[in-house]
Amino acid sequence: MTTPINVIQQSQLDPRQAAQLRAIYESSFPPSERGDVSKFAAAIASRVYSLFTAIDGNDLLGFAVTLRLTPSDVHLLSYLAVAQQARNRGIGEKLMRGATQLLRDNAHATALILEVESPDESNAEERHLRERRIEFYRRLGATMIEGAPRYRAPNLAGTGTLNFKLMWLPLVDSAKVPTGEQLKQLVLAIYVQSYKLTSGDPLVVEALQELK
Repeated sequence: MTTPINVIQQSQLDPRQAAQLRAIYESSFPPSERGDVSKFAAAIASRVYSLFTAIDGNDLLGFAVTLRLTPSDVHLLSYLAVAQQARNRGIGEKLMRGATQLLRDNAHATALILEVESPDESNAEERHLRERRIEFYRRLGATMIEGAPRYRAPNLAGTGTLNFKLMWLPLVDSAKVPTGEQLKQLVLAIYVQSYKLTSGDPLVVEALQELK
């Protein structure tokens, strides 16, 4: 008899689960998309970020991390990852559905905004993987934010930027795809809150000017 996988919100992990989360984090994301692990853990412990985990017994098989983009009720999906040995079992979908339900119920979230790697500038194999990730979010109800076609994020491991697309996952019927001033404020909040950039940073200024 297999034990059910539970999706729960946590701010503190026991040493075993903390090690499992770190292993998943470091194996799932390249250095260019990873922040300092200790600061990441501290931000979760202080509830700056919300952590949702997929737990099987005492094993952490996957996690999602979100950040509220104040003063709105929209949250940024900062990370979603499943342990390599647990992939292709529907855990990612269960994790997303569980996390969004908890965000609706406990944080009154209205939508998630997602950063996804652009498939446009990659080799055939990587393009296929990126397109699969986008399709995964589409199946959950997300749509592309067409007003941000050239969105870029800073490279967390060095200089330069990463080409991303933004997607929108409504959690309530009234949460329409953002445009205009709402989109500008959300993108600004991502840069300031998630990447710790200032509103006057050249990347931020250029990105906001390019919004449609």
